[in-house]
Amino acid sequence: LASLTMNILRRVGESISVRYNDMLASLTMNNLLHLPITRAHGYCLRVEANANLTSLTMNNLENVDGSFVVYNNANLASLTMNILRRVGESISVRYNDMLASLTMNNLLHLPITRAHGYCLRVEANANLTSLTMNNLENVDGSFVVYNNANLASLTMN
Repeated sequence: LASLTMNILRRVGESISVRYNDMLASLTMNNLLHLPITRAHGYCLRVEANANLTSLTMNNLENVDGSFVVYNNANLASLTMNILRRVGESISVRYNDMLASLTMNNLLHLPITRAHGYCLRVEANANLTSLTMNNLENVDGSFVVYNNANLASLTMN
């Protein structure tokens, strides 16, 4: 499986987990609007350890009620969430060595969460040079940007 495109998918009742698919290069869910909270897994969306994944695109995702995890995708260069406005628990983007930029310009608020101890965690993305969140107004819990060796720009206008 080199490409996974789910452009007709609009809603998922529990969670989406895409993990350990060594051949997967592209994951696209352009009509997914909302991911509800789930207690069974502790996350709503988890994209993890897809060795050849270079692109993750969710152009219409507005709300994630629980946690959003993008972890250890060694070749992920592009992560696009153009209209993500709300996350109910946390966002974790960690150990994606080739990720160069992360932009969440419609994200407004990050609530406090006891489950993870942080609202936003961007950590150890070796090639990350730019992190942009131009509409983020409120962070109720911890905002962690740590060990991104090449991060030159963090913009919150």
